[in-house]
Amino acid sequence: MAGIAGFDPRAKARADELREEMKRASQEIAKDPARMRTAEREGIAPQVRNFVRQAEQVGWEIARHKGARLCCTIGLLLLP
Repeated sequence: MAGIAGFDPRAKARADELREEMKRASQEIAKDPARMRTAEREGIAPQVRNFVRQAEQVGWEIARHKGARLCCTIGLLLLP
């Protein structure tokens, strides 16, 4: 991680919190077509799709590595 967050543990923790908040917000935006259209108009749709894609990748990685069952029909991660 570049910048001050690489040296300051509090800054790193805050950066991690903000990143998680952005992921949650992106997932909410992606679920709503009206919000997604607004994101496209504002020019942030690629970032929204990128955060959602990253979150999905992490979910699949967790499922694969921990032997979890992934319920694809509703998109929930069910850990044993």
